[in-house]
Amino acid sequence: MQRRFNEIIAIVPAKQIAILETSDEKTLCQKAASFGWKHRNYGGRLTLLLPEQFTLKDIIEKFDGIPLSSVSLREVSLEHVYMELIGK
Repeated sequence: MQRRFNEIIAIVPAKQIAILETSDEKTLCQKAASFGWKHRNYGGRLTLLLPEQFTLKDIIEKFDGIPLSSVSLREVSLEHVYMELIGK
């Protein structure tokens, strides 16, 4: 059962999810792309698909100079798989 769950979770091309709020989404997305990170808009929220595990400090440092009002890190979940599949 765990193997099947891992296969389903692998639909999302990420090891970790970062959800960020900023007044400058364009610059944030450009910076994320410069790291080779993909972004999505899951449920109206700017979401970065991270290729490895990061700390909050790592993310804040990577986006130094870009105003961030909120940053959260999450494990990839079935919610993210659903949104990836329906393209939302």
